[in-house]
Amino acid sequence: MDVESYLVRPATAPRFTNPQRAMLATFQPGHGFTQSSASNFNYDDTTDYVLGSQSAYIVTNGAGATATLSKSGAVSGLNMTGKVFAILVKVTNSAHLSRLTMVAGSSGFAKNLQIQVQASITGANSEITPEGRWSWVTLPWYPSYSAGAPNRANITDLRIVAVDDNTGQLVKVQVQAIVAQAERPAAFPNGVVSIGLDDCWGSQHTYATAYMDKFGYAPTVHAIVDLVGQPDRLTLDHLHRIEEYSGGEVAGHAWTADSHNAGFDALSPETLDEELRLTKQWLARIFHRTAVGALGAGFAVPAG
Repeated sequence: MDVESYLVRPATAPRFTNPQRAMLATFQPGHGFTQSSASNFNYDDTTDYVLGSQSAYIVTNGAGATATLSKSGAVSGLNMTGKVFAILVKVTNSAHLSRLTMVAGSSGFAKNLQIQVQASITGANSEITPEGRWSWVTLPWYPSYSAGAPNRANITDLRIVAVDDNTGQLVKVQVQAIVAQAERPAAFPNGVVSIGLDDCWGSQHTYATAYMDKFGYAPTVHAIVDLVGQPDRLTLDHLHRIEEYSGGEVAGHAWTADSHNAGFDALSPETLDEELRLTKQWLARIFHRTAVGALGAGFAVPAG
């Protein structure tokens, strides 16, 4: 395969950037939030935080009771028109999280609406709030419940609600920040759809990209490296054409099918490190034109 024969790249498409966030609460000393119905809590946790000097947490009671962290008058007449909430949270024992909700309202929560972060004990909780890791979660403005007809343009009260699955298992929810951000990014005022193609199936070239090319739609192909070029799978030539001519991107999904099928959380730290290292080297070596341009003409790309 002559990589140098692919010289023409389509114009760069708009990219998302970090959203401009207005901090509403970062749970620093004197934040004023209080808890209810939690088996354990800490308003001022100075041992685990990623902003400022502390965070806050609540722990459910294992019996399905509602645990909350809330403040009436947390903000002053916040206009959420054209904005959405995002929260920076960390959940421990997420497999037993039944519901995690953001509540916003006014009049001491007499008027309120509830926006679900996680609302299904059968769903993949860890995909929404990764187990034991601080993560931003952006909440679309689709309240699951409202009371008292709250005014979106006049929000004053904020609350985080956690409920476990009533199996005796406690769930710890740590909260670092509540923010407001634009509902739609400026680059995509009407929203955006990302198209991802997994696992290098040959039909992604035969059918998917062949049809998408007619409309200028560009996918991201998530490649399992040791399947590239195998029967009924995408070839290296297909991947280069998707990148260079269709305007798509090639990303690493896994180095081996065995690791992919096992799941990264089942791999040892050493195996996972090797998996990611080899995948990254493959991307840099085979799809290296951007890397060369970024690093300068003196950057040497390994042959092969």
